[in-house]
Parts: sequence; C-alpha cells; structure tokens
Amino acid sequence: MVQVLNHTRLTLVVLILLSFNVIPFNSITESLALEPDYWPTTEWRISPPEDQGMNTQLIDEMDDYINTNSWPLHSFLVIRNGYIVYEYYSASYDQDTLHYLASATKSFVSTLIGIALDEGHLGSLSDFVVDIFDDRTIANMEARKQAMTVEHLLTMTAGLTWDDTSGFPQMAASPDWVQYVLDLPMAEDPGETWVYNSGASHLLSAIIQQLSGTTTIDFLETGLFQPLGISSYWWELDPDGIPNGGAGLLLIPRDMAKLGLLYLENGRWDNQLIIPAEYVVASSVISANLVLTPEGTPESGYGYQFWIYPLLDGYAAHGGGGQIILVVPERELVIVTTGNDFSSQVPLTDLLLDYVYPSIDGATTPSPVTQWLNGVLLVLVFGIPSVTLVVYSVKKRRKLDVQG
Repeated sequence: MVQVLNHTRLTLVVLILLSFNVIPFNSITESLALEPDYWPTTEWRISPPEDQGMNTQLIDEMDDYINTNSWPLHSFLVIRNGYIVYEYYSASYDQDTLHYLASATKSFVSTLIGIALDEGHLGSLSDFVVDIFDDRTIANMEARKQAMTVEHLLTMTAGLTWDDTSGFPQMAASPDWVQYVLDLPMAEDPGETWVYNSGASHLLSAIIQQLSGTTTIDFLETGLFQPLGISSYWWELDPDGIPNGGAGLLLIPRDMAKLGLLYLENGRWDNQLIIPAEYVVASSVISANLVLTPEGTPESGYGYQFWIYPLLDGYAAHGGGGQIILVVPERELVIVTTGNDFSSQVPLTDLLLDYVYPSIDGATTPSPVTQWLNGVLLVLVFGIPSVTLVVYSVKKRRKLDVQG
C-alpha cells in the first residue's frame, strides 16, 4: 500500500494525533509516577487474572475458545500491570522456544535508534542519511536523496524506489546490503509517500553500527538486552556482519514481552532510563500511512517502525505470520503472539475485544472530548505544533489487517 502524504493528508494526520491519542496523557503521567512493584528482569511473575483487576471467567472462556480451535497460533501471552495473567503455547512450542519475529524486528531496531539518540551517537532524527555514510560513494545521488533523514527511514517515507516483495530478496542477494539500498534511485521527495521498506529498516541497523563505535549486536546487548535481562536470542547478519534490520531476530515470547513493558513504562526499566519518553510517544503515534475506516475514523497508521491501531487503543511491533507485541497503555496491557498465520485465521481482534478488554474491571474507552484534551496536554508537554483540533465519534470495527 502506498499512501501519499500531501498537505491535506499531513494536516489530517496531525489532527488525528492530537484528537485521537493512542497513548492517553493521563496514562503517561500515571506510569511515570507509579513504578511497578517488581521488574521481570530475571523472571516474570504469574498472577491470577482477578488479582490484576480482570474477570477470570472471561479469561477461562477465552482459553476454551483458543483450545477448541486449530489456528496457526504458536503462543499468546496477556500481561497486565507487569504480571502474566494468561499464557498459551501450541503443542510444538513452549516458553523457552526461540521464535522468528519477522518484521517485528523493526521495532527493536527503532528502539536502538532511540538509545543512540539519547546517548548522543546520533545527533538528531533530522540528520541526513547520506552524511552518515559519507565514507561511501553512493549512486543516483541527487537533491532528494541528500534530503533523506533518519526520521524518513523510521517512518517508511524515505522516497526510495522500492517494492518490499521484490526489493528485499534483491537486497539479500547482493554482496553489500547497505550499498544496495543507498544506491537505489529516488521515486519521491522524502516525507511525501509511505512505502513499506525493509531496506530502510536495514539502513537503521547499519546506522547504529556506523555511529556507535561498536557493532549493532554489541550495542543491542549492552544498551537494551542486558538491562532487560535478555540473553537468549539469534539475529541474522548481512554479509558485512550487520544485523538484518528488517527481519531476522529470534526471541522467546516472554522476552518479546519485555520490549512491550519497556514501552508501556515510557522507556524506563528498573529505575534506569533506556529510551526517552518523548521517543516512546513519537514512536507510537501516527506519522504516516494513515488508513481510515469507511466512517472516516483512523483504523491504522505507522509510527517509528511501529504499527498504530487506534481501534485497539494501542500500537504494536508486527511481523508477518502473527508475530506481535501489542502495547495498550490505557489498560496497562502487553499482548504477545507468535504463529504461522499468513492467511489471517487467528481472530486476535475478537480475542481482545470479546474477552481481554471486557475482562478488565472498569475499563473504558476515553470519550472523544477526553482524547481531545489529551491532545492539548501533549502539545503543551512535548511541543507538538499547535493546529486546529477536531473531535469525531469513534466507532469500533473489528479488523486487524496489517502488512508485516
């Protein structure tokens, strides 16, 4: 899918960000003020659903529903308030089985960019990509390519000529993946068009290696995995030893959930700031690829290598086949799934809207007016440019149709 971000659409995107915030401001401030009573660095704690304000009967009914169907679902974890309240594995998988994340890898790479930005390895997201790789001779150089920034890579609006179906295997067949992507001709001005681009994600991985003074793997381990207590993983490398930024990371589901909890806690882990809260917010609101329902409300969009789902009140790392880390700040939820679901058989949205969300005592969706006020607060706190705000009605539609 290609989504042109013309001036009208850009204005609509900003309006949506301000009037339909995926992360309510009160959730941000509460999470910053109230630290969890433990951190799952060494081990997750398991809790009965009712101890976390959830209806156990609904969770049991969901378990029956899952186990009486033969979906290509390998794992399904529900975490509330930092506690595992539900955990499912199919016959061939368990909590220690490494699972291929596919494009959910991209969200881990984005996290590394946030860490590099916070640590000063990267000057800003407005840094020009070709300047970062000034040690290379880059083909098809022109003004549009010179204007391509790190943020354009994060939001899949780089402007490069790319089709993921053919571009990824062509990149993978080349002896130098980074050079292959950098040499591509430009198709659009950066920032104008959203095109799903795993090559852009690989450039982000290469930027970490280029700027950090170490390898992307070492940066990952010291900056992210060691603080979170993640030691078991595997990551595919390109011919130059750079981790595949578009896919290729393998983790166990419980470690996938740690990334979700890190974002739920606005970048903090056990009194340590891993990524700035501002970067979490920017990652998890719609920057591009705004998709509207027939009623005109936002259905999905793209942030900083995260998919945004306003209809589910959350945002997610999402990989093909059902590799998902969904963060739902309003309900203090992290949902993790793995699977081989390439034909959309698993009714994840129904599982959430029929069982998980209703099971939470007192869970309500903010009214449009509340969302509008949250948008105003985000403007004041995070400096988002002020524009005329709009309020619209939100009508839930049960669909999760995403490119992974």
